[in-house]
Amino acid sequence: MSPREISCPLFRWSQETPDRPLVRLPSGPITAAALEERVRRAVVRLQNEGVGPGDRIGLWLDDPVATLTILLALWRLRAVACLLSTRLPDIGLDAPIRQVGLQALITDRPCVTTLPCWHPEALQDAPPTVPKAPPRLTLDQHATVFFTSGSTGVPKGVLHTIGNHLYSARGVAVHLELRRGDRWLLVLPLYHVGGMGVVARCLLVGAEIVIPERRAPLGRALVRYAPTHASLVHTQLWRLLRETESPPPWTLRAVLLGGSAIPEEVLQEGTARGWPLHTSYGLTEMASTVTATPPGASLELLRTSGRVLPYRELKIGPDGAILVRGPVRFAGYLENGRLHRPFDEAGWFDTGDLGWLDEAGYLHVEGRRDNRFISGGENIQPEAIERALLRLPGIAEAVVVPVPDPEFGERPAAFVRTEGERWEPDRWRAELRRALPGFMVPVAFWPWPELPDGGIKASRRLLKEEARRRWRPSEDMG
Repeated sequence: MSPREISCPLFRWSQETPDRPLVRLPSGPITAAALEERVRRAVVRLQNEGVGPGDRIGLWLDDPVATLTILLALWRLRAVACLLSTRLPDIGLDAPIRQVGLQALITDRPCVTTLPCWHPEALQDAPPTVPKAPPRLTLDQHATVFFTSGSTGVPKGVLHTIGNHLYSARGVAVHLELRRGDRWLLVLPLYHVGGMGVVARCLLVGAEIVIPERRAPLGRALVRYAPTHASLVHTQLWRLLRETESPPPWTLRAVLLGGSAIPEEVLQEGTARGWPLHTSYGLTEMASTVTATPPGASLELLRTSGRVLPYRELKIGPDGAILVRGPVRFAGYLENGRLHRPFDEAGWFDTGDLGWLDEAGYLHVEGRRDNRFISGGENIQPEAIERALLRLPGIAEAVVVPVPDPEFGERPAAFVRTEGERWEPDRWRAELRRALPGFMVPVAFWPWPELPDGGIKASRRLLKEEARRRWRPSEDMG
């Protein structure tokens, strides 16, 4: 085996510990041997359908076990699994199909497409064939396509290699001390790179992937499955703290938080109640997590995004941009089926995020460069206002966007999700004026709207459009 090859982790566990559970469902565990058999059946059927190296196959699946099975089967065939959001409507598939250049679609949902289309159950009707040699994966082979959140524009198809996922998993597993026999609660979708990160880490070390009942309360899942690790966005943590007053289960050693800025009130309550929180910074283009805070981090450290994990490099550019590279960095974007590699000569990728490193090497993320706007000659970074809002009691989520103004060009306005029924824009304005310059205080506050959303982060583009529909400069929108 060459240095650029690895044995398929599932095959290895099926040989070494065939009866050890690798997936745990409400209906019971799936052992390494049973999952291996599912993957072998899928390999045979996909081969019979003509799937081979380099083929890009769309996965539009509600069933996480089917997604995992087909993902591993495609990797053994050197094909590429393209993970499509199940929040997309049927007609929404056309854009990613064209963008990536899909050759077939695997789905358990009704759809109309001109592509060859297979149901995951049909891929289990072939007899499993024992491989003539242990299946090997190459670090450079194209493995997955994920789509960026699209929170600031049109989602991009991000192409990863096997090596990207392997090194991403290694860095996080070492940092969070993930070991064989541990359990990681999977409550992030597998069409999001955060969900893929859970799968890759567990397969790497032989930990269990715990898949609870869909929409089951998190507190109940933590008690029933006794996980050692969990990945959450801050909204999930906020709901968890609301639904249970109990301390965290004694088995739980790490809760990795990602997605967006964490409200100060959530951090304070979580740490006060003993939850083992880790704040982080990550992006699809770096196969999930780039930085994270250490175990036992203080509240002060949790207000940062942590330090750089192994197998990643990060530096701050002259304009404050966060630049990244390393073996977890993606291969490039797929645009109309062609690969675009947006890297400089030294391999650095400009994330478009702005931030700074303190003397101890902890990352502080300020926001996205393309979110910045000018109001009366002053630069406004919306995320700075959002962080100030999230420090106020009762605010669970906030997004600030610009609205047109004849005098200042643009002014900030805020969409706010509150914890209860209290709607207090006058108090928020007063509190913000104590913390921010006057030009950064929003001219309008609106309740969080019901908008279509295809990812974990709120779509800033859609909220900006909604704000422009609502905004009337002559009216007091408080």
